[in-house]
Amino acid sequence: MNFRTAIRLAQILTLIMIGLIATFGQSESRNVPAEWLTTAESTNYQKTPRYAETIAYSKRLDAASRLIAYKSFGKSSEGRELPLLIAASGGEFDPVLAKKSGKAVILVQAAIHSGE
Repeated sequence: MNFRTAIRLAQILTLIMIGLIATFGQSESRNVPAEWLTTAESTNYQKTPRYAETIAYSKRLDAASRLIAYKSFGKSSEGRELPLLIAASGGEFDPVLAKKSGKAVILVQAAIHSGE
C-alpha cells in the first residue's frame, strides 16, 4: 500500500468513526452497568468529569481489560499527566509492536477542553 492510499484509507476510516460516534456515541443503552457509566452519562449530560475523575476512570478501564493500556505521554505545563489509552487486541501497546503487527494505528483525540 502506498502512502497516498494509506492516507485516503485513514481519512475514510476517520469519517466512518465520526459517523458511528455521532450515531451511537450517546446511546441510551440499558446494558451498561451503572459503575461503568461516565459522569456525563450518569448525569444525563448535565455534568462533565474533572481531571482526576477522568484519570481514575481511564485507569479502571486499564485494570478491567487486557485490551486496554493506560499510559502517560508526558506532563502538562501544570505538571499533570497527559493520559493516553491504547486499545489493542494483540497487546501491541508500544509503537514498535504496533508497527510490527501490521494493523492500522488510529489516533482519536478527544476531551481536550473542559466540557467535552
